[in-house]
Amino acid sequence: MSTQGTNPLSLERNPQLEYGKSVHPFVVCRFVFECCKKLELDVLSTATAITLFHSFYKSSRKKEVYDPYLIAGACIYLAGKVEDETEMRLRDVINVVHATLHPCKEPLSHDSEYFMHREALVEAELLLLRVLDFKVKFTHPHKYLLHYLKTLKDWIPIQTWSNFPIASTAWSLLQDFYHDPFLLECGPSKVALSCII
Repeated sequence: MSTQGTNPLSLERNPQLEYGKSVHPFVVCRFVFECCKKLELDVLSTATAITLFHSFYKSSRKKEVYDPYLIAGACIYLAGKVEDETEMRLRDVINVVHATLHPCKEPLSHDSEYFMHREALVEAELLLLRVLDFKVKFTHPHKYLLHYLKTLKDWIPIQTWSNFPIASTAWSLLQDFYHDPFLLECGPSKVALSCII
């Protein structure tokens, strides 16, 4: 199924999505989410990876020059370092990114192709750091949302809280919000509040 001429939002339900055929930011963010899930990264590491991706493309003067999937892989690797994901290794990131981009290909062996990918990812990570001026630590809306939901839960009668999926809906909305670069324009407390309202 071709992804050209379709609404990128409808790709959410398309399990046959071929990532390399689209450079739409929504699709690349979905790619980042999928890779982070396969790497078993926590929510904040995933949020950092996507924020790095959006920040890079906001700050970069030559957006069309860079391969968004290479940048996405570098964002995932850098996010793992920023958020202290001690179990994540560069080889794991390379293998997951490659397998997600090319699901029908064989896994990379320890040959020249692997080392080419490795060098490209490390170079992209250095580029990220330079473009972002080494500002790679972010305050995410998650802790605000958690605080707001706790306050609401204490305030709303328990039966009402049980009958309405306020918390799960808010968390889903927050994850969806990360697909849009507009996330960078809002403060974390406003983003968290908008997920509840």
